[in-house]
Amino acid sequence: MTDKELKALGTKLKVDFKKIPFGEFKKGYKTEMEHKDVTKGNPEKTARIAVAHLKECPKYYQKLAKMEKTFKKKKLAKKRVK
Repeated sequence: MTDKELKALGTKLKVDFKKIPFGEFKKGYKTEMEHKDVTKGNPEKTARIAVAHLKECPKYYQKLAKMEKTFKKKKLAKKRVK
C-alpha cells in the first residue's frame, strides 16, 4: 500500500493525524499486517487495529519495537550461556 493510499484509509477511518502522526500510523499498519490470519488481509480491519493501539498509547509501536529488541537481546544472551 502506498503512503497516499494509507493516508486516504486513515482519513476514511477519521484518524486525527495531529494526534497520531502518519509515521506511527504507517508503522502500526505494517506491524499489524503480521496478523493477516485475523483480519484476512483486509486493509481497513488492519488499520483499525493499529488505530485502536495508537489511541491507547500514541507511542505504542515505538514501545513494542523497543520491547521486541530487548527480548531478542535476552534470548541471544540466554543461548550464549548454554
